[in-house]
Amino acid sequence: MLRTSAAALLALCGAWVAPGARADAPKLLVAVLEFRSPLPEAQRAPFGERLRYASLARTRLAVQAAGAKVMTVDEMQRLAAANPDALNQCDDESCVAVGKLLGADAVVEGVFGKDGKTLKATLRLFDVRKGDDPLASFVVEAPTAERLLAEVSAASVKLAARLPGARR
Repeated sequence: MLRTSAAALLALCGAWVAPGARADAPKLLVAVLEFRSPLPEAQRAPFGERLRYASLARTRLAVQAAGAKVMTVDEMQRLAAANPDALNQCDDESCVAVGKLLGADAVVEGVFGKDGKTLKATLRLFDVRKGDDPLASFVVEAPTAERLLAEVSAASVKLAARLPGARR
């Protein structure tokens, strides 16, 4: 009867890689940009800093859970030092340009807005290598900031699932 130590068995299991996968495959590098609002300062009150930062944090967590590496704010600021305003302005073309500037594979950006009494948030994912068209875009609406945060959280998970090579 063949006896195998637990350490040898673990080493064998750890060395096994699924067919077609590489053990040393780099993670997708994603820049999750600051969520912004085009509204005048006086109309931003329903969102508040807390909602914006909580939404940003939940989006970062969803992207990490999908198996990607999220760039830190410090990394993004250091890499964009020559053009710091680039991190705050993101339309279709400039999101891809910002991603290239940062050396990211993908960019996630979010915008908060308001339509009457309804609060809105738009999250978009850009594949820097493929170009200007968003890979995914989600618009969520809610009557309160708390409900909007819940909707943004759910949309973040859906968005992260659209990352190339995301864990499902």
